[in-house]
Amino acid sequence: MVLVTDTQAQTISPPAAEYLRKAGPIQIPEPQLTQVFADQLNNQLEAQIGPLLELLRVILRLNVENETIGGTQVVKITPHAVKPNRREVAGVFAHGGGWALLTGNDYNAYRMAHRLGIVVYSVDYSRSPQMQFPVALDETFAAYQAVSQIKRTVVVAGSSAGANL
Repeated sequence: MVLVTDTQAQTISPPAAEYLRKAGPIQIPEPQLTQVFADQLNNQLEAQIGPLLELLRVILRLNVENETIGGTQVVKITPHAVKPNRREVAGVFAHGGGWALLTGNDYNAYRMAHRLGIVVYSVDYSRSPQMQFPVALDETFAAYQAVSQIKRTVVVAGSSAGANL
């Protein structure tokens, strides 16, 4: 989790602020993030987030598949119903997590596919510290280029570090 200041707490609901404060920030035990710690943390995050995403898949009736496009791993998220006027539109989403955490199985990408009624390719870029800049950027761009070859319009979005990409 993250450290929530009093000023930041005013921008979210009191229950959300309380939850984040109780959860406490993640402490990195070394001066630099190690691959071992990143892997442990990603396993913990998957254990916490995975059930929520599975429930969301069921509730929103999403089809979620792992694929490779443009040589890049992606999570292809197809809504129950692609909107008729958006059949030539796709989304490319890049997840957050400081380039070291989380995956293409992302809540925001799932919501994007559902709300916009388009297929979303959520980039599951290679993460740091094992991979270094510009690998995540190159993979994200390769996925975008590949999607732009098959769809007329591409909506690009990301959260946190993914938005930076």
